[in-house]
Amino acid sequence: MYDSLQKILALGDQAIIYPAHGAGSVCGSGMAEREFSTVGHERVNNPRLQMTDREAFIQFKVSENHYQPPYFRLMERLNMEGGDAPPPVMRPCHLSLKQLQSCTADHLIDIREPMAYAAGHFPRSMSLPVGMISAFAGWFIREGESMVLIASDEEQLATAIEGSRHIYVGQLNERWHELDKNHHYTLMCASGARATVAAGWLVSRGFDNIDIYLGSMGAWKAGHD
Repeated sequence: MYDSLQKILALGDQAIIYPAHGAGSVCGSGMAEREFSTVGHERVNNPRLQMTDREAFIQFKVSENHYQPPYFRLMERLNMEGGDAPPPVMRPCHLSLKQLQSCTADHLIDIREPMAYAAGHFPRSMSLPVGMISAFAGWFIREGESMVLIASDEEQLATAIEGSRHIYVGQLNERWHELDKNHHYTLMCASGARATVAAGWLVSRGFDNIDIYLGSMGAWKAGHD
């Protein structure tokens, strides 16, 4: 590592560096939350580059104590031995509530947003938002273990978007009369803030069957790309 750093430093201060890991990763220590840096910036500000004695650098790195996820050993083995090809169809099949209740999977993983999990979740399920799977799934799920992923109901949402209506939240003070109080509405906007305002207004007018799509339009688009 010391020798590699010297080669990088020799590129010159103008050279741009793109790190392979981000801040908070277990693959490094004290990594800055930047998408890129330069050799010149790191030469001045990185404490490890101030160490000019090779043996002292080695001793310092050897004495560091990093958390090592259990899947690191699995990755090492697969890198050396190779692994089986993934199945051609990666999308899991849908389970009914009855099937979910009787399943014997090792893990029930709720991949919805944290607020959705906090509002209500399936018994024995753990929260692991989809954006955090790559960072933390390997800490909890071992090789060969089975899992069930719990997400929002895509089929129900697809049916509701097909019959959607666009009403600007500022116009609900008058146009709420156009809506049926016996109907079930799921409200969406670009961020979730206006949907929450709209939901509060409708509830105050006697609408009981109101939901807010958590994560709103951004989450909907991300889940259907």
